[in-house]
Amino acid sequence: MFNKIFDPSSYFYNPYSIPPAAVGILIFSIGLFVYKQSRKSLINTAFFLQCFSVALWVFTIAFVYSSRAPETALTWYRYITFFGVVNIMPSFSLLAIVWSGKLKQKRIHAIANYLIAFIFYFLAIQTDKIINPYQMRKFFWGFYPIYEPWAIAFMLTYILQFAEGLRLLYTARQNEKIPIRRSQITTMGLATLIASTASADFIPKFFNLRLYPYGYLPIFIYVCLAAYSIVKYRTFDIETA
Repeated sequence: MFNKIFDPSSYFYNPYSIPPAAVGILIFSIGLFVYKQSRKSLINTAFFLQCFSVALWVFTIAFVYSSRAPETALTWYRYITFFGVVNIMPSFSLLAIVWSGKLKQKRIHAIANYLIAFIFYFLAIQTDKIINPYQMRKFFWGFYPIYEPWAIAFMLTYILQFAEGLRLLYTARQNEKIPIRRSQITTMGLATLIASTASADFIPKFFNLRLYPYGYLPIFIYVCLAAYSIVKYRTFDIETA
């Protein structure tokens, strides 16, 4: 099953795969840069985990698009791409928890978010309840997975974790007394709201609609705003030139 994903003949040149692959590399690079500035910082680590999860989703979806056979595309999505997808919101929630200074109070909550993500991932690779393991839809941009009814539970969890993370960021901003820190939270909150529009990529997974998955575009904007915040506001206490 995994042998085919390493076979170059399993893929073809697909221009639709280039933008998400490039954005994935960029996101990972930004996350790694932030992490290296202060490896002992929990905020830096949480931000890197979020970047890694998003980059894994965006970068590997390019191989799904470029696969010649649905079996190859399914292997990529179920085992690799979906691992990135399920970890995006737990990582965002962890970032919000750490940034709001509530890690001690919400440590169990953060761990539970990752455990829930692992459960959904396990169900996706071991059953046919989350992702259809037998077929994929074929759109003009390439193969795309088909989500099964149980995936609705995953989406509800996804939304709840996102809402909780935004609430924590908003609370942190309201309680912050230092202007530059308030500016940091405002910029990152705005970036996160823009990135959330990438969730429209889920629509063709539930419904047979030819809605191009443009999620890498708001994700690219997210990266740009994050980079701006690092340079302008020295986010995470990083000083850059």
